[in-house]
Amino acid sequence: MLGGHPLDDSKLESEVIHSLHPEFSECENFEEFPLNITFGVGGFLKAGNKPLVCGGRRMAKDDEGFVEAVAENNCYTTGREEKVLTMVSRRFQAASLVIDSGSTLWVTGGQDAERNSLDSTELITLQPKNVEQGPKLQELVHYHCLLRMDLERALIIGGGCELKSWACDCKSTLCSFQPL
Repeated sequence: MLGGHPLDDSKLESEVIHSLHPEFSECENFEEFPLNITFGVGGFLKAGNKPLVCGGRRMAKDDEGFVEAVAENNCYTTGREEKVLTMVSRRFQAASLVIDSGSTLWVTGGQDAERNSLDSTELITLQPKNVEQGPKLQELVHYHCLLRMDLERALIIGGGCELKSWACDCKSTLCSFQPL
């Protein structure tokens, strides 16, 4: 869990919630996140021991001093102000899932800096540090959910105000989508 909404007093804090282990009553806190980011995505990859967060939006001043929301394409981790990697596209309101036995973060859809929905995906690894285009989605999608069904399949649910879902067979990060 990271941050919050920019209009609701966002935080630079991050913590891990053990949702599958209710016996843990306290959450593990990490160092502060370096930027005040909202609508980003991320996960824990095998090569790192901290959360990797990519994309999202942050508030920044333009050349004339006006505050605006800026879409990010950088990936950061807690406790570091320098970017770890740069994605191909600026995106927020995307979804992500750790795949390939924990070595790859798959980032799907979202919106670009102009608030256009995306059908592109990206595959991010830390060992070696690499970002590449992933398989294209069958439709433009943002504000969606990406869930692991088992080791080889994922489920994309919703997007915007749509009531759609697709099953994705993710063998070797090559996906074929079938509407449910």
